[in-house]
Amino acid sequence: MYRVRWSRVARRLGLLVLLLGLAPLVGLSSAAPLPPELSAAQPAVDLPHQLFLPFVAQPAPRELTASDPALTASWQPYSGEGVAVRLPAGWHSIPAGQGGIFGVYTARFAAPLCASAPVAGCQRDPAQPSTDLLISVERNASQATPPGDESVAAVLAQGYAALPVTLGGHAARLFLPPSGAQSNALIVAEIDAVTYHVWFAPDLWASEARQHELALLLGTLAFNPQQAPAPFNANAPAAVPSWPLTDVGGLVDIDLSAVVSYAVDYGTKFDNSNGCYIYGDSNANNPLCYMAPGITLPVDGSEFVDCALKAGGLAQARCTEDASVYSKTFVRMRELYAMVVSLPHTEFTERDQLRPGDLVFFANGPIEYVPPPGVAYASVCWGGVVVPYGSNDVRLAVHSSGTDDANQITFDPLSGKCDPPGTPTYIFIRLSTDETPPSIQFTDPPPGLIAPFQDPTVRWFGSDEPDGSGLKSYTLRRRIDGGPLTTVYVDTQRSSFTFTYDKSWRTQTFELTAKDNFDNASAPVTLTLRNDIDPPTATFTTPAGLVTPHQPVTVAWLAQDESDGSGLKSYTLRRRIDGGPLSDLYVDVDPSVTSYTFNLDQSWRTQTFELTAKDNFDNVSDTVSITLRNDIDPPTAWFTNLPPALIAYGQPLTLTWDGVDNPGGSGIQGFTLNRLLDDGTLSNLQTNDLNKQYSFTPDQACQVQTYTLTAIDNFDLVSAPATLTVTVSLLGDVDVNKTIDAADSALVEQAWGLRSGQPGFDPRYDINADAVIDAADWMFVYRHQGDSCP
Repeated sequence: MYRVRWSRVARRLGLLVLLLGLAPLVGLSSAAPLPPELSAAQPAVDLPHQLFLPFVAQPAPRELTASDPALTASWQPYSGEGVAVRLPAGWHSIPAGQGGIFGVYTARFAAPLCASAPVAGCQRDPAQPSTDLLISVERNASQATPPGDESVAAVLAQGYAALPVTLGGHAARLFLPPSGAQSNALIVAEIDAVTYHVWFAPDLWASEARQHELALLLGTLAFNPQQAPAPFNANAPAAVPSWPLTDVGGLVDIDLSAVVSYAVDYGTKFDNSNGCYIYGDSNANNPLCYMAPGITLPVDGSEFVDCALKAGGLAQARCTEDASVYSKTFVRMRELYAMVVSLPHTEFTERDQLRPGDLVFFANGPIEYVPPPGVAYASVCWGGVVVPYGSNDVRLAVHSSGTDDANQITFDPLSGKCDPPGTPTYIFIRLSTDETPPSIQFTDPPPGLIAPFQDPTVRWFGSDEPDGSGLKSYTLRRRIDGGPLTTVYVDTQRSSFTFTYDKSWRTQTFELTAKDNFDNASAPVTLTLRNDIDPPTATFTTPAGLVTPHQPVTVAWLAQDESDGSGLKSYTLRRRIDGGPLSDLYVDVDPSVTSYTFNLDQSWRTQTFELTAKDNFDNVSDTVSITLRNDIDPPTAWFTNLPPALIAYGQPLTLTWDGVDNPGGSGIQGFTLNRLLDDGTLSNLQTNDLNKQYSFTPDQACQVQTYTLTAIDNFDLVSAPATLTVTVSLLGDVDVNKTIDAADSALVEQAWGLRSGQPGFDPRYDINADAVIDAADWMFVYRHQGDSCP
């Protein structure tokens, strides 16, 4: 908890706020949840002067610039690391950490009293806090959260309102305190991965009369992100220096017995021959005076830590022997904190775990206390180091600021020696060696198929052991479709990677490693994601060809996706009737629909169906088709023998016929044969039968008989009728000429005596049908001579 609060907010926003030295801004370093992104101007929250004119939110952000040659002609340029501004005459800069210490550049400018320099933005009321402007520049590189995001979260938590503005031609956000709050306003701009903070005093923004002066001042700002300081801690060593190991613990194996030169009780003296400038407390119990190896100047709590770190070889430590610049030679506790948390360390809050060498920082209250004008310094501590005290005890050497004891070392602020505002909360930091690599895992998405139509985001999580040095960075590599590993991130603190969804790959394997702050590298873990770029296969289960007669027609189908595919999503079915255009039957229908049924009728000959299947990644199968045929053409039937138009009475006769269905038809189901006599008698001789002949013996003299033949196919289509008409002669008209005459008698005589089965026997001559041609037959012909058919 405290690590997040201090390593980010206190290092960036809190540092800037305190450099301003304005009491109303104390507390902005408190941790606060990050608010939603500001995508549009927010309504004012009870602001004075109804959102004074330079910052009124128009449909487009307002440009914070102005020009006034009469006022700006004598302005003097000032440039820093990544920023430049023109200052009115009389304005002066105040040292505020210039030089890009720990990757943050700050510059503070104060206005003169208007009585001495009536220039733009001058301070009109000397009793009011200083009219000033503060600018900071910090790169976003290698930071888990950009500094602008954290400052936005902090000021919004204080009730600030936000407006979009344009500053120096760049989009920015203006944050104004609530109505009546005499606090600084803030502009945050992020330009080319560099965050700019611009703070300005309340008398500049809260007074409508001074808007023009503020606009003039802001209008001179120019930004050059390329010249911004290097990222925070960019030059820090990769690991803590190798100091001699001891059993004391604490400052990464520093031998405290070598660092602490001596501990002397000097009583209530002001100084001593060793130059240890100290006071005793009210009980005449003097604190210890600590010396770092090779350093003869006395050191307080923060200086002791700084010099100890320098003795160990830490490049950022500033401890020096140069007494002429004594006040500028030591890193302050707030700077030490920023330096220490960049090294491998662990944090804890339980006092009973303290050991010599542990560092202590205050997590609430000011990092560096600056009282309001006219208020004396109070005794305020902001950090220290745990040291051995006697044989069985440890105490806390702290840096205390007071009216007379700026370099005093006191002990044990946890019992009340220091009094920061509120209830103190302490962060204990132990620098430690770490030989165990961190553990890592991918958290999202699960291995396997990605979600379709979304840009996949790979997320991961890592943790170091509880006493480890903490995670430093991740390295992410990627292999696409079995190709070479390529690097995505190297030594980044990011914990996610989003890439564009497309159909150009089947598999992506991600390989992740992590380093802790001692550069112990984890074993790689992998995550393989699959993309579905292969279409399913579709097929009709209904066979092509002739449909089943007399039943509704059902077209059925199935499809299958590959075994590791995304599964079927839908079908599309189209139809073409008799070679016409395609029409849609189903478009992207649910995959549970696997058939289409329609009623059979005689309106079509062919229907061609086309089917495609789609999987859940919208891969579409090849088109498959079937053609169904319908039988709408009747068959054809005909007689195959043609007897004479006049046939003999009593003479056996056989009719034969045949038929055929249309090419591709359903085939002949049967034949129907009817007979119509000339007296109107209709007889059905055969109905829907495949028999192809009919035999009979004419037994009705002088009758006209008409035979009608039709064929029926399997779709019950009936052919056009084929007809055959015959006339039956008289009984005894042997030569079948419609008259019984002498010629008939002669023919009977010629066959006299022949019996059935003998050669030459003709049943026409056997008039009485007794199987023998004899006198009885001749007598019948003789008696009926002259008879004839009409």
